[in-house]
Amino acid sequence: MLNQLTPRSLLIASLLPVIALTGCKSEQKPAGNPMDMPVVVEVTQVRVGPLSQGINAVGSLSSPQQTAIAPQIGGKIVALNIEQGQPVHAGTVLAQLDDATFRAQLLSAEASLSNAQQVYARDQQIAGSGALSAQQITSDATAVKVAEASLAQIRANLDYTKIRAPFAGTLGIRQVSLGSYVAPGTTLVTLQSLNPLYLDFSLPQNQYSQVKNGQAVHFKVDGLQGDFTGKVTATNPALSGDSRSIAIRATVANNDERLKPGMFANIQLQTGTVANVVFIPQQAIVAEGNARKVWVVDNQKNATLRDIKLGQFETNWVQVTSGLVAGDSIIATGLQKMHPKAKLVIKPYQPIHNPRLDLANPADNGAGA
Repeated sequence: MLNQLTPRSLLIASLLPVIALTGCKSEQKPAGNPMDMPVVVEVTQVRVGPLSQGINAVGSLSSPQQTAIAPQIGGKIVALNIEQGQPVHAGTVLAQLDDATFRAQLLSAEASLSNAQQVYARDQQIAGSGALSAQQITSDATAVKVAEASLAQIRANLDYTKIRAPFAGTLGIRQVSLGSYVAPGTTLVTLQSLNPLYLDFSLPQNQYSQVKNGQAVHFKVDGLQGDFTGKVTATNPALSGDSRSIAIRATVANNDERLKPGMFANIQLQTGTVANVVFIPQQAIVAEGNARKVWVVDNQKNATLRDIKLGQFETNWVQVTSGLVAGDSIIATGLQKMHPKAKLVIKPYQPIHNPRLDLANPADNGAGA
């Protein structure tokens, strides 16, 4: 019988004990249930505190006083005192035009006035004897006034050769060089006052009633760290005919001059404060379609998914308008592995600053109600 077995049969027969042993070992290995694994989570109580209500807008900064420094008369620049980007006081001479011609004209005008005054005084004495007519005296008086006007004009032109800063501010980039001939109105440099600055923005008609002078304005500027504040100081008396919006102006202190005219600002206009508002970390929110939920933990460490409604967003936190009350504990981290029967390993919540959650608009992270 054994002699009749083929080599193939002998090979299969020799492998049968190995297969049997392998099968037995596989059957003896217990299968683990992922649902029984403990879930490590961070839990925190909801925060209760005041909520500053506000209106969001976008605006731009501008200088209360800004002008192009330009001569009122033409001439050759013989002196420049323009330190680009530096502050200057009101009245500082920034440029000097050649004044030789006007100085010569001044001497001539002074002589003409002196002569006219002498003629007028002499003729008045003669007129007393009746040798001169009243018309001649009038003509002499007119000649004096004409000479005075001519002298005043020349003195003004002479003063115009000194180009001064009309107010205290900061100089821009110089546009001319020493020795250049400039025509009247040619820009030499710009001058802007930088402290304080104006913050201009617009709001739609339906929000106009919430704006009052003296309200606080908080804003951020791209490229600059920190928050900035100002106060509403003026509103336009009429709405824009095209957009039906109202123009609003706030005044902003700028002592360190970090802010510059032309910068855009993301603004929040404070309109009031609500006390005892419930807040939760934004990262605790579970989104299911249009619904928003959180995991609420009871005293027995059981977690239940609860529907909530959201209100205003703040940095890393969001207002809950319904679904939670003071004293509720919620899961803030570890949401990925959560399920209704999870065995929780609870740790205290450690807030982590995350710029991606620093939102004014809940739609930016999909967490809006």
